[in-house]
Amino acid sequence: MGNDAPVITMIAWAPDGSCSLGAPGDYTITITATDPDGDPLTYDGSVLGCTGDLDAATSTIACPNAAPYGGTAVVEDDAGNVSVPVEFTVGVCETSSVEP
Repeated sequence: MGNDAPVITMIAWAPDGSCSLGAPGDYTITITATDPDGDPLTYDGSVLGCTGDLDAATSTIACPNAAPYGGTAVVEDDAGNVSVPVEFTVGVCETSSVEP
């Protein structure tokens, strides 16, 4: 029996506090994932045009709020199995989520 790769079930994002077009602001990004073998997970990802890494189940990034920003996230278990990458787009001042 092998060790299966983890699965991202949802990525959600929301601006922290007030938000307006063109005004830099922070966003909270939450990655929900499961591992069929119960292995511990590590998180990795980024949102182009924004600063900060998606390196935990919940991360904070800073965006200039000038346009929508594309991101990609993966999770890895301690056996080295990596999830399918999930792409998403953070809209300006948008609270939303994606369920791959």
